[in-house]
Amino acid sequence: MENCTFFNFTSRIIRDDGGWIKYCSFKNNTAVNIGQFGVSFGEVGYLDMKDNLFMNAGFLPDRGAGEDPWYIIGVEKIGTELENMGITQEINISNNSFWLDTAKLQPYLGGSVVLSPLFNEPAMDFVTAGGTEATILDEMVEFANGPPFPDTVLYYNNTTGVDPLKAPFWQIPPIPGGKYWHTEIYYDLDYKGIATVTGASDGKYLGDPHWDATLKDVASVRDLNRNTSGLSVYPVPVDMLANISFTLKRDANVDIAVFNIIGKRVATIEQSRYPAGTHTITWNRKMLETGMYILRMNTGNKVDTFKILMK
Repeated sequence: MENCTFFNFTSRIIRDDGGWIKYCSFKNNTAVNIGQFGVSFGEVGYLDMKDNLFMNAGFLPDRGAGEDPWYIIGVEKIGTELENMGITQEINISNNSFWLDTAKLQPYLGGSVVLSPLFNEPAMDFVTAGGTEATILDEMVEFANGPPFPDTVLYYNNTTGVDPLKAPFWQIPPIPGGKYWHTEIYYDLDYKGIATVTGASDGKYLGDPHWDATLKDVASVRDLNRNTSGLSVYPVPVDMLANISFTLKRDANVDIAVFNIIGKRVATIEQSRYPAGTHTITWNRKMLETGMYILRMNTGNKVDTFKILMK
């Protein structure tokens, strides 16, 4: 499944409920508004899942204690049948972005309801073992004309006293030509982003390549300078040397880089694993020309950006 767009699914895109898959490639897909779970692969011998863009995947909250846990991306370890065939499980989950608009969910969430985790336990084990945690992004992108958020699904699923069986049916557009698949999408999923625009494994943008991605105007980006990880730079503007400080709540693979205003990586400052705590790095800007740049720190499940001026 490559170069596809999925939107407004009540439940997961893939559900492998029994049996096994020997080889699976899930790459360069755009998935928007997936209610329950996201993708469930089951037993798979080789999985290459990368360069995908997920927006509001798994927006239905986890059912909580006492129930089987929900998750956004799941995979199961192989059993004896595949092992006896000489298959060694290889799982690559890297260079994907997952954003959940929690502001949309708040009116429907009770105090006992929790959000679904990004990965189930086996998937998280493979991400950790593969060292790809730092490539997983968490960024809200701006679609040119994306599909509306399906509030009715949350209303009928989470509002006390409402009968879920009375939920309205999806409004499904006609299939062009009477075929078994849609050849037209009634929305424009071109998008603007920051990290997602260069976050793919080949340095290009995430998601279905049938759409276009451009860097957000740095003058209007809400994410810039949000400092959710205490990311800071001193002095500003930067002359020759800059002190870059950041705080981690837990151990993480840290990727700190500088991008120009069109989204091209022009300098890599640090790519290492750091323990929890506050850290400071001294960076020599060297040959970068005068102008405005974007400093980006990717720690796996979080991306922080900071505008910096080189004088």
